[in-house]
Amino acid sequence: MHIEESTFAQMCEGEWWLANGAGGWASSSVIGANTRKYHALLCASHPHSKIRNVLLSKFEEFCIVEGKRIPFSTNFYPGAIYPQGWKNLLSFSFDGAVARWAYEAEGARISKEVWCEKYSNITYARYTLLSGKAAGIEIFPFVNARDAHSIGLNKQIMNIREGMREITFSSPFAWKIEANRGMFRKNEDVYHNFQYLLEKEREEAFEEDLFCPGHFAALLGEGRNITLKIGESAAEKLEKGFENSGAINKKYLEPEKASARMELIVKKFKEHAGVADAKMQRLARAADAFIAKDGGQYYVVAGYPYFGEWGRDTMISLPGLCIYSGRINIAKNILRRWVSFLKNGHLPNRIENGEGIYESADGFLWMLWCIGELEREGGLDDAILREWWAGIKGALASWIGSNKFVEVEGDGLVSLKGERLTWMDAQIEGKAVTPRAGKRIEINALWCYGLNNCARWAKRMGDEKFSKKLLELAKKASSSMGKFYYAKEKYFYDAIEPFDKSFRPNQVWACALQGIGITKAQAKNAIENIEKKLVVGGEGLRTLQIDDKRYAERYCGNMRERDIAYHQGAIWPWLAGAYVQGALNAGVDAKHLHDALLEPFLNVRGGDAISVCEVYDDATHNGGGCPAQAWSVAEVLRAFALVEREMQGILPIVAAGNSKRREI
Repeated sequence: MHIEESTFAQMCEGEWWLANGAGGWASSSVIGANTRKYHALLCASHPHSKIRNVLLSKFEEFCIVEGKRIPFSTNFYPGAIYPQGWKNLLSFSFDGAVARWAYEAEGARISKEVWCEKYSNITYARYTLLSGKAAGIEIFPFVNARDAHSIGLNKQIMNIREGMREITFSSPFAWKIEANRGMFRKNEDVYHNFQYLLEKEREEAFEEDLFCPGHFAALLGEGRNITLKIGESAAEKLEKGFENSGAINKKYLEPEKASARMELIVKKFKEHAGVADAKMQRLARAADAFIAKDGGQYYVVAGYPYFGEWGRDTMISLPGLCIYSGRINIAKNILRRWVSFLKNGHLPNRIENGEGIYESADGFLWMLWCIGELEREGGLDDAILREWWAGIKGALASWIGSNKFVEVEGDGLVSLKGERLTWMDAQIEGKAVTPRAGKRIEINALWCYGLNNCARWAKRMGDEKFSKKLLELAKKASSSMGKFYYAKEKYFYDAIEPFDKSFRPNQVWACALQGIGITKAQAKNAIENIEKKLVVGGEGLRTLQIDDKRYAERYCGNMRERDIAYHQGAIWPWLAGAYVQGALNAGVDAKHLHDALLEPFLNVRGGDAISVCEVYDDATHNGGGCPAQAWSVAEVLRAFALVEREMQGILPIVAAGNSKRREI
């Protein structure tokens, strides 16, 4: 059964993002038409600079059966869609490891599969004749060599070397496309005016030319395939030849092996997180995309395609991506690196070219929360705590003594010295959209929680004096947290000193974190208000209540318009994690949380085929920002795990080294 025209627009909106684990990706729309400048069969992270480069934009394919030439690909041009291969598309599926299509051409059925070699800048595409008469296939590479964030043909890409079954490029580094059979026929040309519809919607540059060096051709009998390999032309990889390359990951070179690896990841998540819901597999698959590796060092990619290695995002994402998913050793590997970046009490907002960029105040607090989650899940042994303790203690000393971004005042609470030091940091022409200096609710909730954790860890490290000092400060700060509560309206102010009564989702952390001086009654009242005013099932929490005069309903348009709405009404999925934790603390029924908030997340509506986007537009409920965002996936996963455990009566692993869960 062919795809109906009525579903064409929906399929254009649907995307798949296949991360290669080296910082790059393969991606496109479901129909194979690139709708973003970021879509590519290989967007590679540069081996040294880590700059992402769009190398192979796409393949254009034609099948020849009994003299008839049938297209499989689709492109958007000014005023035209050509070719219209989507009309020959039978099905599409994506399991997080392999994107699969089935096409029909004059009775012949051909499958297309795309997958990546994990932790390498290598993509594969395999075309197999499943049934029908012998068919010829022609595959035209459309290439570029530009920074992923720019647009326009890099003419240096036209310097090529070709062989019988391969083409080699030298820009921006050596890479090639090679086939396991058939032949390459050189016929250089430039195709003009490809249009990327999603870039046009964002009022960004949306049109470019692409270079085609020729095409690969093969004759397929039933059961036969042609496989193309695209990637780095390093001596240890492609230059050894198609059959011998990629020895490290050889068992995953075939799509079946890539899918099998993904099934093992899903199995580990289900076993560790205690999640029985079969539908949750989709998010467990999505989580793997954000774990990348450079040599022996793992790291988190904050979001595709816009973000790289970001501190706050990493700390918020690690529990859901790794700690609750049974990948605790990877979490430790990542945390170890970030601890080494602590400087004057702060964590870098992001890492670029191996250097930390320090622009935020809350990264260290999120690190303490993340390590606390590691402890809850039984992963914080004394050896790793001892390794990290000097860095943690030094950062705490910097906070207690005041530093560049924060000051601990007489009431024990933290006051921020700048307007863009938290996650709500959008700016327009250098001016903060949501200025958040002073004593902020989530900052101080995390501060009190972190102090309690660190006091306990200091005691584990035999540092009784420092532990006592931290406990005294935690007691003072916690006794001041009540000042945030607005008893008349039953919610927590976003800030005190300066006073900010904005009804925002940041207050969920005062409800989620225990032992910080907030009463259960206060938390329960706030959660009830948050559910009424901010919660949107299947999407997350609004960043501002609707009846606030600053509320922006639409997240769309150009960058300025999007930045205005970013934290002034846009819905953020990542906030679901803290909300669910706070709601459970307040006694809200777990099944209600599952059915009203979480279950709708599993109903895919456009965007990435399995992932969760960065934000949602509150008017149309369309996804926005990154189509695949690490902390969105991670915190929704954690929320599911918390709810499922509550419903099943499963307690967390509190004691380090306890390998088995205790059940009530």
